Amino acid sequence: MQWVSVAAAAVLLLGKGTSIHKSFLVPLFVLQAPTPIISWIKSEYGLWTAFLVLAVHLFLPFPDELELPLSTMLAVSIAAY
Repeated sequence: MQWVSVAAAAVLLLGKGTSIHKSFLVPLFVLQAPTPIISWIKSEYGLWTAFLVLAVHLFLPFPDELELPLSTMLAVSIAAY
């Protein structure tokens, strides 16, 4: 059930025209995420992904709806277990 709720939150985050605010979905995504997703975000791959997204964000325009997921990924990657 965790995987279903995480997948649904991810689809709603990336979908356009939804009536649900993104600020409600990001905490739901992080709190319901299974352990493998959190451990991937906290691993080297997650840190490199966050670094590359920040580098791209510096040079290219970035959609506003992806600001909150990026900041959440950074917060999860540096937070303690």
